[in-house]
Amino acid sequence: MATSINTASQRESVVLEVGGMQFASEKHKVESFLGAQVGVLSVDANPVAQTATAVFDPTATSSEFLREKVVECGYHCAGESLPDHVCVMPHPEREPGERRSPHAVMGHGSHSKLGRDLLNFEAAAPFGMRDDVFALILSLPVVLWSSWIFFEGAVAAVRRRTLDMMVLVAVAIAAGWTYSVGVTLTGGGEVFYEAAVMLTVFVLLGHWFEMRARGGANEAIRTLMDLAPPTAVVLRDGEEVEIPTADVAVDDLLLVRPGSRIPVDGLVVAGESDVDESMVTGESLP
Repeated sequence: MATSINTASQRESVVLEVGGMQFASEKHKVESFLGAQVGVLSVDANPVAQTATAVFDPTATSSEFLREKVVECGYHCAGESLPDHVCVMPHPEREPGERRSPHAVMGHGSHSKLGRDLLNFEAAAPFGMRDDVFALILSLPVVLWSSWIFFEGAVAAVRRRTLDMMVLVAVAIAAGWTYSVGVTLTGGGEVFYEAAVMLTVFVLLGHWFEMRARGGANEAIRTLMDLAPPTAVVLRDGEEVEIPTADVAVDDLLLVRPGSRIPVDGLVVAGESDVDESMVTGESLP
């Protein structure tokens, strides 16, 4: 069985790595930003796979330009998202083949601080301090460090003229905590340090679960992508030439022998055979 490659004129597609999409809501931001670029026909972002598939007019833009726009949008981009033996553009911040854990993507773990009122705890604050002053001290590491991911994301979203979950959480934490600091500095009263801290904890905990699930999904997707063979047999001038899969060009004629893996998408021009498509369809039979 032989295959050949063809694409529609004035239309190309590229799958770009978009590292740093930490919430599902960021899918719309990436699609809106890239979709607004000249020459881009459609964009489909995938926060789970950390990729964005862009269809564009090659006479108006290029994959290199779109890669730069991904970085400008506030995300990391190491180039096209391809299997390890095909991709030749390693991430500048990690070694080729290195996998990032969910903890590395988040940048930090979750920290839990419980206020006295939440646990109906009646013991007095230590060292003779007022309750609100003690709550302020306990909230500082949570609000100033653990919550920083929300403030940083909110600033980036506002710069892109969008409102997302980062902005919502950051405003809620900042409003409750700042108001409470004002109350504490003016003599004390009802404060909301516990609310700000618990909001941070619950959102970060949910974020951690999301990163954990995404990490497993990313590994599964990468495993499927790595099933593509590292080499392909190309017919050139009637001769069989074995080349790296990354070097296969549009309109090349490929030879696929029975039992071997199909290296790229293509159109069957001659021959017939059964094909195992379980990687795509999940079926156990050809």
